[in-house]
Amino acid sequence: MNPQRDLQSIRFVGSLSLGIGAVLLVITLLATLLALFSLATTTSTNYIRGIIIFIFALLTSAVMMGCGAELQTHKGYGPSEVENLRLTWTALVLAMIVVCILGPILIPPLTYVGALMLVLLFAIRGAVIRLSR
Repeated sequence: MNPQRDLQSIRFVGSLSLGIGAVLLVITLLATLLALFSLATTTSTNYIRGIIIFIFALLTSAVMMGCGAELQTHKGYGPSEVENLRLTWTALVLAMIVVCILGPILIPPLTYVGALMLVLLFAIRGAVIRLSR
């Protein structure tokens, strides 16, 4: 295949990851504000679980946005650029595996986001391998 086409597909998945991560960040912040306002009128003892869920969603969105931005702006074919691409791809795959494992316990809808990202990442796996040659 054409290396430019491989780069295009990698950038597309990077853009999707960046966009989904940004949406997840906004949703997390809005849900947290809503939870804080609702807790002002009620008494709840499940603060620790809420904090863990907030940190998990925040870390997931940060990883998705960071790795997505890196994939989106990948330009070169040199050894360091290709190694950076491979490491970014691997980091995002590992993060999404953790999301798929912990998602059903903490935030069940986030599991679907992790599974979608894994499908997209494995769809561009061939492009990453071809650029590594």
